[in-house]
Amino acid sequence: MTNDNVINFEKILKTKDPVKKVCDIASKEFNDLMIIGEDKNGELRMITTMDNYADMTFMIEIIKLGILTKGGEDNEEK
Repeated sequence: MTNDNVINFEKILKTKDPVKKVCDIASKEFNDLMIIGEDKNGELRMITTMDNYADMTFMIEIIKLGILTKGGEDNEEK
């Protein structure tokens, strides 16, 4: 993650592809990532490449802001 004050968050990317395909796409696009989802037992789980809790919290807050402000806009699905 960078410490820049400007974050490009133009679109929320959505897809209905299976989890494996989403992970394959993400592995080609992202340097660091956090995946949050529901496991096969219905439990909320997370896996991440990040080891700094402050960076994880920062990412969660930025994504939350993006969902709240841009989530209502119509975005193309991949």
